[in-house]
Amino acid sequence: MKKRVKQLTALLLSAAMTLGMVTTSASATESSSSTGTSSSSTETTTSSATGMLGTSASVLDSFDEETLAVTAQAITDEETFTESSATEEEQAIKDEIYNDIFWNSDSVVDVSDYSTDVETMNELTDEVLEENNASTLVTVTYEEDELTGKATVMSVDMDPELEAVTEEVQAMADDETNPYAITDDQAEEILGLYTEYQTLCNKYVAYIGRQTAWYTSYE
Repeated sequence: MKKRVKQLTALLLSAAMTLGMVTTSASATESSSSTGTSSSSTETTTSSATGMLGTSASVLDSFDEETLAVTAQAITDEETFTESSATEEEQAIKDEIYNDIFWNSDSVVDVSDYSTDVETMNELTDEVLEENNASTLVTVTYEEDELTGKATVMSVDMDPELEAVTEEVQAMADDETNPYAITDDQAEEILGLYTEYQTLCNKYVAYIGRQTAWYTSYE
């Protein structure tokens, strides 16, 4: 990339120098004509200027056809890299938000380490809840540092039925002595299926009635 930029710079400098020489030669031609210099000298100077102009045109043609394409590609690559980096950073924060909402037993969580403004945190949280079918089941609010505008504390208000299921699923995943213990991935899958189920039940309660809480075990 740096090599292409250096080549572009050199090419532009060459074009500028050539155009400058053409201008100087043209001025010399006019001066020679006005002072009565021989026609041979004038023709020679004019021919030289014409040759330089042709060289300049060739350089500019090369710039249009080759360098412009390279420059456009370089800009595209830089934008793609920037977007990719931003996407990776946002995804990392979303993963933390997901864990804080569903797998953290505390309803109040310190999020100051994320060093992210409240508006961005709200947007990412909405995406997390939507992706996990929990937009109507979980409410998340953030406290803001007045000086920096960064989010400092997350407060989670979860539907009681979903909260009960989350605790049950988490216990199944954490109990290594249980022969029926599940993995973290299985726990996330089960929770995702349940949030989808509960969302549908709440949406169509007029047709299927109010559902009771679901438990994985009984005393």
